Amino acid sequence: MVLANKLDRNLRAAEESSDGEDYYEVTDRSSSASVIEADEGGNVISSDDDMSDASDHDDDKIKAQMSKVSFGALAKAQDALSSKQSDDNVEEKEDSDSDAAPHARSSKHAPAVQSSKRMVSRKRNVVEVKKPVFRDPRFDNVSGPRPEDYVVEKRYSFLKDYRASEIAELRNTIKKTKNEGEKEQLKKKLLSMESQQKARENKERLQDVTREHKKKEKELVKEGKKPFFLKKSEQKKIALVDRFQNMKAKQRDKVIERRRKKVTAKERKNMPDERRTA
Repeated sequence: MVLANKLDRNLRAAEESSDGEDYYEVTDRSSSASVIEADEGGNVISSDDDMSDASDHDDDKIKAQMSKVSFGALAKAQDALSSKQSDDNVEEKEDSDSDAAPHARSSKHAPAVQSSKRMVSRKRNVVEVKKPVFRDPRFDNVSGPRPEDYVVEKRYSFLKDYRASEIAELRNTIKKTKNEGEKEQLKKKLLSMESQQKARENKERLQDVTREHKKKEKELVKEGKKPFFLKKSEQKKIALVDRFQNMKAKQRDKVIERRRKKVTAKERKNMPDERRTA
């Protein structure tokens, strides 16, 4: 019934569009095998299961209409049905392709597959603008040879006084602050600044030791002796001795006690746990 109704609509549209054509009675000729077939007596037989199950009344109606239809209208109806069927097949294929995994790789080690239908950005660099490169002429080789580290530190030694004044001002602020939360934050900031200051002093002390050693070795090399290069561990030992010599007695005792506690805690941590006895 569905195919019969569809064919009926297509035939009516074809009859309206095929004015002026010659009509012939269809007897023993048959149209395309995919739509209509005729037996030896001229009876129209449908190739689909729906046409075979249709009633006799529908068959007679189709026969009467087909006997009056021209070959041109019949061809147009056939083209319309075949084009619609092909469109349905294309849609089904697209649906099946969309269900599949997009751009699946053969293995995880295979290169990624990029679709060629990806939209290209419309932004274009018509005139390429060079990115500005900023440089400091004080530390650039174009302005001359780079000075030694101790020379740079000497030139910027005023920063030490500036940092020291910051620490002193922060201590006064902590004393005046009454809010406990703000006071804790200021104390953390003060502790961080003091630790940074100590790290700078240790680094400067180590650099002084290295500089003095290099100066002595250069003089010995001029005398014809072989140069001797200090290890990092030896440099640290010499710097530590120099630090303790410049300390006062109370400061030295505090540092030694703190270091002793640190070593003791480390040894206790590395000791195995005592076994329980029955």
